[in-house]
Amino acid sequence: MVKLLSIICCFIIAFTINGKHDFSYFTLKNGLKVVCIKKRVIPIVAVSVWYNCGSKCDATGKSGVAHFLEHMAFHSNSMTFNNFLEEIGAENNASTSLGYICFYEIVPKESMEEILKYESARMRSLGIDSQVFTSEKKAILEERSIVYDANPIMSAKESVNANIFNGMPGGISIVGWKHEIESIQQQDLFDFHNKWFAPNNAVLLLVGDVDPHHVKPLVEKYFGGLKEKNLPTMRTQNNVHPSVIKTITHKFSEANCFITRYIYKVPFFAKDNFRKYISLSLAIQAMNQPEFFMAKVIKSATNSLNDIWFSYASGAAYDIVMVNLIGISRDEMDDMEKLWHCFKQKLLSDSILTNDEINAIKRQNFISMAYEDDDIMVTAQYVGSSLMAGHPLEKIMATDEIIQAITLQECNSTISEIFQREPIAVSRLEKQEHDNE
Repeated sequence: MVKLLSIICCFIIAFTINGKHDFSYFTLKNGLKVVCIKKRVIPIVAVSVWYNCGSKCDATGKSGVAHFLEHMAFHSNSMTFNNFLEEIGAENNASTSLGYICFYEIVPKESMEEILKYESARMRSLGIDSQVFTSEKKAILEERSIVYDANPIMSAKESVNANIFNGMPGGISIVGWKHEIESIQQQDLFDFHNKWFAPNNAVLLLVGDVDPHHVKPLVEKYFGGLKEKNLPTMRTQNNVHPSVIKTITHKFSEANCFITRYIYKVPFFAKDNFRKYISLSLAIQAMNQPEFFMAKVIKSATNSLNDIWFSYASGAAYDIVMVNLIGISRDEMDDMEKLWHCFKQKLLSDSILTNDEINAIKRQNFISMAYEDDDIMVTAQYVGSSLMAGHPLEKIMATDEIIQAITLQECNSTISEIFQREPIAVSRLEKQEHDNE
């Protein structure tokens, strides 16, 4: 249920929204923001409610509460409502990230009112069955075991984030640390819901065959009576802890490679500069292409390097770029790191990327948009997660226009601005050496 792509708050633009979409928005007196995006291809609507509270809001020592609450709120559907969804052939799910909790349904347009009625009830109160609580805790612990504990790469990534952002939102395990999941009580979930599930802390997003004039009285009917709340102060990122080299060793025979990961702090906060955020995303996309000079030259220079990729994590709590070197020989690990430092200098030149590379990425995004433009859930996920990251709706809806307007100079200067600094951390994931005796 927890979607890792969303959880890490990291996506390089895989699709875009172009300016032709007909969208509108309004805000109720209790603070609920409502966004309607018309896509009248077929008579269906994606209804999603986005709460501006995720794992960044977990209390100290209670990691995983937001994720646990998502599970319980999703499964607290009455049997009547479950049967209703099944009868109309609806799709529904939920997800938790560092910055938000989201619930969504994709339904025929004539069923939208029933969904609004249920979502308002979910916002109003939380119902917990003791047996369901116990079974969901077991399910979450199993999820923790499979996704992280049994996966050396994910386990290392989680540990690195905890090390870098210790005591800050980025350092919280989204699914929760095992011993803290075990300690979660039902009251913890009630407390979280009472604090954060409020109309003035949520966005209702409707995408598909929607008419704002029809939507507004329905939203007023079901959500207008909910009272706004005095929201707690959220923890925010101020200063990242000093650079620390952390070696993480995992005893997994299937870990047949090792990874050196360099983490660079982005010197700007994405939500304050949407255009710069887009230019960095485009640049990272270009740098991950197989024909990018870094990939070609490094691979030709050493046999110890399997792969190199760049990732940009942006969200409600941090902006970082990770450079990942994937190797196959422990003996040549130091050589790989020397190689990275050498080629890092190339990233500081004035010609990191070329016009051809950036234009190719722009074309890829344009084609992707053409294929995915009519997918209402793709649109809902992009718009909703972008709103939760703090981006303005008007700029989100003009993403494609902004992409096409980004210049090569913007992309190159943004990359130089990042890599002229020292990394805030260096992480090593190594193969475990086994004793043959």
